[in-house]
Amino acid sequence: MMQKDELRKKMKVLRAAMTQQERLFASHKACLVVLKADLFMSADVILTYMAVKYEADPFRIMTAALHEHKAVACPRCKDCSSALNSDMDFFCVQDAVDESSFYAQFTKNAWGIREPLPLKKTLFSCSRFKNKRITVIVPGCAFSATGDRLGWGRGYYDNWLMKLKEDAASHDCLLNIVGFCYDCQLVPAVPVEAHDVCMDCIVTQSGIIRC
Repeated sequence: MMQKDELRKKMKVLRAAMTQQERLFASHKACLVVLKADLFMSADVILTYMAVKYEADPFRIMTAALHEHKAVACPRCKDCSSALNSDMDFFCVQDAVDESSFYAQFTKNAWGIREPLPLKKTLFSCSRFKNKRITVIVPGCAFSATGDRLGWGRGYYDNWLMKLKEDAASHDCLLNIVGFCYDCQLVPAVPVEAHDVCMDCIVTQSGIIRC
């Protein structure tokens, strides 16, 4: 099995080798897979992310969820300038009349990633959505068919997902944790540690893998 750093380097090369058109098409197809699945249709809340660079882009899932009046929230890192801090929160976003109004709800962090404004009234917590179904769209570097995920090394998602699972359990929320990626990011095995959180399923442009 490849070590984490080696696998990350390989995934960077594979994603960068895709043309922009290939990435757009693959993201579009992967979004359609989610939108046709029960994990979207029966969800009350969609927790997703704003893609950056070569990431699989779930933006169409976000806009469809907002159109259907589902709650939608995106992540904001608490301090991305510190290598010692790997905490983040999710903040709800709203549909808007035009693109500029929608993006006005976001700012860009040090890595150029759009993050929602940290307004107290929009802070996501399961206590606001008791007994609801929550689908989490999770980015990553690589995934295995058994649900193991390799991130980019900062630990933001693993730390947050562990807290989310506890929060969801205490408020009777049903979680679906979905790894979202391109076909080329699926690998036979991912090196994992005790703190790594397993996905419930993986979605690529080719379909859903139940883990």
